[in-house]
Amino acid sequence: SVSTPDVDYLVADATQRYAHMADIQNVSRSVIFVRPDYFVMLDNLAAAQPHQYTWISHFADQVNVEDDWVWSESETGERLGVQVASPDTSIDVQNDADVPFVEVSTVRPVETARFIHLLFPTDTNGWKDRPSAKLLNDTGTAVVLQIQNHDARRFTDMLLLRYDDSTEYVSANGLATNAKVALVRRYPSGALRHVFVHGGSFLQDINAEGVLVENLNAESTFDAKFVGSSVWISGQVESGVRFYAPDVKNVLVNGAIRNFKRTGDYIELP
Repeated sequence: SVSTPDVDYLVADATQRYAHMADIQNVSRSVIFVRPDYFVMLDNLAAAQPHQYTWISHFADQVNVEDDWVWSESETGERLGVQVASPDTSIDVQNDADVPFVEVSTVRPVETARFIHLLFPTDTNGWKDRPSAKLLNDTGTAVVLQIQNHDARRFTDMLLLRYDDSTEYVSANGLATNAKVALVRRYPSGALRHVFVHGGSFLQDINAEGVLVENLNAESTFDAKFVGSSVWISGQVESGVRFYAPDVKNVLVNGAIRNFKRTGDYIELP
């Protein structure tokens, strides 16, 4: 797991929990919290034989369905919305149970499945600004999501989550990386707002700037937020890291001002 001021990321492997089922090969979950906006939860399921997989979520109050969202609201107006971003799934709401719950199931028995959900904690007034997630690609080792934020900031996020490390790197929908997770957030203008990389040494956006960051320690985390002419970086950032920052004049790493070397649109940390 990793935590920065803007992102939490966690992976859990529950495969052994299903050891009594001889054909089960993988049951794992990845969760990223893009603070304070939303969570994305990815569940990877793999078996040697087809299964009817079902994802279950309990709610404290009555569950409502709105397009590909399910949501529940407390008496005081707090609302939790869950968007079902997985393809080929059905939604079944059970409000008659002692504790209301939702079942999201594969539409047919399959050997492998990915359950992808965006969780949005908000209130009655904030519901209209809920983000929307779209699955762009499932490569067989990673998923790529585009998440559009509909509040006043209008950020667009590209999120890559790996669930299989059998390949050295992933290249999909313009993003190329050997990381376990990568997030690229942009202003409506297309300029960079936020770059997050964990568990890899590089990230590229082939359709835009090219290299976004490289020469990272593959075991570390790089979390950069671009604000005006400054970039605020969190994580274990070692010398030699090079990243795209054409308008940056001030670099802060974990709150401390850091000297840097500029070459064209890129900054290198000594």
